[in-house]
Amino acid sequence: MKAFELIRHFIVLVDASKSLKTTEIPKLISTLRYMFQSIQEHTPQSVMALAVLQSSKAYLETKFTQNIDELLCVFEGDRVTQAGSVSISSALKLINQIQVAPYQKLTAVYINFSQITFDNENIFELTAQLVKKQITFHCMSVGADIFVLNSLSSQLRGEHFLYQNLDQLNQQRRTWIEQLKHQYAYFQPDKMVKCSIGQLNLKEQLCNCCGELKTGLYKCQNCGGLNCSLTNCCLCENFLVSAQNVKKSQLSCLGQQFISQKIEVKDERKCFGCEAEGQIMCGKCGQVFCTGCEKVCQDLGVCISCQKFE
Repeated sequence: MKAFELIRHFIVLVDASKSLKTTEIPKLISTLRYMFQSIQEHTPQSVMALAVLQSSKAYLETKFTQNIDELLCVFEGDRVTQAGSVSISSALKLINQIQVAPYQKLTAVYINFSQITFDNENIFELTAQLVKKQITFHCMSVGADIFVLNSLSSQLRGEHFLYQNLDQLNQQRRTWIEQLKHQYAYFQPDKMVKCSIGQLNLKEQLCNCCGELKTGLYKCQNCGGLNCSLTNCCLCENFLVSAQNVKKSQLSCLGQQFISQKIEVKDERKCFGCEAEGQIMCGKCGQVFCTGCEKVCQDLGVCISCQKFE
């Protein structure tokens, strides 16, 4: 399978200084989940990472991955505690250190809650380095703003969004998601990359990339290699994507809407997918599903009866 090389690396930097209120973290997690899901639906071959800014430093909390739960677990428990102030120069330096192939693109989105930045390096020199690498930088300022962010976003071909609070940001999320999708279309080159479906295997097996015995490995459809995550296969180097994300991307490009209405089944009917006992009915087409097939529909984001695979 081949796919167009779109934006492959997408990093979100979050202001985790004392300006971020603890009560706002659940809303922030909801925003991040929607953002990551939208990226996957539009470009299933994208990989994402999460970084935090606090105590005048920038920390890359996750590796680049397609696993959204792995990204969002950064805010679970005491892994990240709000501290100190932000440093925009440290964020730019971290972005500059990320290595991508010449034909790949890197997009960064910074979610800001602060009014001031403490920098010990020249922001504009760092910005010039990012311009040469054709890196795109978007900023979302929530409840506060730093004067330099508008200039950075403009120089790095991004957008600068201002919101009074996270509630307003979530209400207007379609606006900034469309801007991100526009960037994908703008940067689409002619180069093709080899992709393979990464099939999730829940049995305990030996991972080919790290040599450890693990569950939840992804099996490459091309060579059979077992990998820890959906990145490049450690054996054949094909880029691994999930079947769910490929289908979501197809439906998104076709402009088809995902259904969400579900009705509990009260009579004895068989599952449309596997003919087991039906428990959930699609409110659009009336077909019945068992809990297992209903989860497949949720993973795909669409009823498998309403929307046939091509």
